[in-house]
Amino acid sequence: MASASVTRRELSLGAQDTVTGLYAKSFAEMTIQGSVQPRGAVMLGLPCGHVARYPHTLFTADVIAVGDEVKDANGDYYVVKSADQYWWLDQFSHYQCELEKRSPYALRPTTSGTWHLDSDSLRTDPRYRHKYWLDSYLTADNMELDDGSTNASVITCFSGADYPLTQVFLTKAVDGVFSIDKRSAQQLTTYNHYPYAFLETVPITCYAIDKAGLTATNLLEQMEQEIRHVCTDHPLGSIRSIESTDPTFTDIGGVKLWHTTITIRYKRANDDYTPTYPTITWGPSAAPTGTYVMQNVIRGPEDGLSKDAWIDIPSFSGTLSQTLGSKSLEIEFEMDLDVECSAKTFKRPQTTTPKTDADDWDIFRDIWHNGGINQTYQTLTLKSGGPSIKVRLLDYRTHDIGEGRRLTVRFREYRTTTASAQTYKQRLGIS
Repeated sequence: MASASVTRRELSLGAQDTVTGLYAKSFAEMTIQGSVQPRGAVMLGLPCGHVARYPHTLFTADVIAVGDEVKDANGDYYVVKSADQYWWLDQFSHYQCELEKRSPYALRPTTSGTWHLDSDSLRTDPRYRHKYWLDSYLTADNMELDDGSTNASVITCFSGADYPLTQVFLTKAVDGVFSIDKRSAQQLTTYNHYPYAFLETVPITCYAIDKAGLTATNLLEQMEQEIRHVCTDHPLGSIRSIESTDPTFTDIGGVKLWHTTITIRYKRANDDYTPTYPTITWGPSAAPTGTYVMQNVIRGPEDGLSKDAWIDIPSFSGTLSQTLGSKSLEIEFEMDLDVECSAKTFKRPQTTTPKTDADDWDIFRDIWHNGGINQTYQTLTLKSGGPSIKVRLLDYRTHDIGEGRRLTVRFREYRTTTASAQTYKQRLGIS
């Protein structure tokens, strides 16, 4: 005999995962009476008759809620996406539910497991880094209910929750949700093509619903301003810039889910990259104090100019040239000071603490000052095997462009004798 029994799996939310902030899901199973029908099927046995609207439609007169799961007689699993009530005059008739088939079916683990760590044992996922940033610096007193004195209950989590947010607001006593996503990542490279940092886009969507004593749009404004507050008070480290959208809402079955998105552009160092070149020595020329590794070099033009004279002579077709040799080589480096490798900093000593430098460019202040006293040259090495040449520092220049800082340094080849008796490899220290 045919049976109308299906299994309702009633959803409940457990504890938040320590990394993702998403709630664990569990289900209580019970048997209900219902029928799963494909789109277009006509259910004439119902008091008012009905046509299945969705690819998978459940008709049942038993209690069911959005987020629950249904298992049919074939063992197929479905998640309930909507549960609309139908009435025959003043009598309740049935629910018509939109189902989404889950095939193959797997229940998400209650914890998210072990995540990739950087050299400082911090998780590298940009969603987690922003969750950690917000959890560390959000001020509860800055987000309040309408009375202006009771703190709102807010949580941070990854986006993509596989349960209805209404469950969070109604069963977990949460007033506001910071939902963190990741959208894109752009690689930033050095002049010799090493990826030294990534520019990532991280949208943070704030969610709230109207409740007794809580106006959702009021709380969203406070949540947005709190993100701005955190950015203002903690601007250093990884560089962040923000933009936001106006509040809007999504109708989720008679409830307005209000939301606004704050998009953060986030620059962070590539933890897998440790710079090794170019290097410059400092200290006495004959016995240097040490070798300094320049990092995040995004531009490195090299100028090798000739001293030839090109002379215009009356009644002479063409230009008379006189070979006068070559000028000293000039090399310029532009460095990105916004991020640095944790294993090798801008400040000296580069690989240990405490630091003796006050600013990231103190090495060049040192060379600039002592180059006018008793240090006749430094040794600049561009890569393993050379070029490796004696140079003088011509100038250094720092420039702040609002969202970033740059440092430009320029060196000129140093010579005490002519290079005309050398090969170019001998002159430039190329092995």
